[in-house]
Amino acid sequence: MNYLVVTIVGTPLAILINPRTWCSFCPTGTMQILMYKLGKLLGINKKIDQKVSIA
Repeated sequence: MNYLVVTIVGTPLAILINPRTWCSFCPTGTMQILMYKLGKLLGINKKIDQKVSIA
């Protein structure tokens, strides 16, 4: 059932909005965002945080 929901909801969102749209709803994606913000606030990820551009 979990995979079915991800496929039915995530696929149209990925096609229409953004390939990583499901990550906004997924608990794993939410935890990743929260941990990144906490690391940024505490300065833990200052050395390894870098912006990447695709040319």
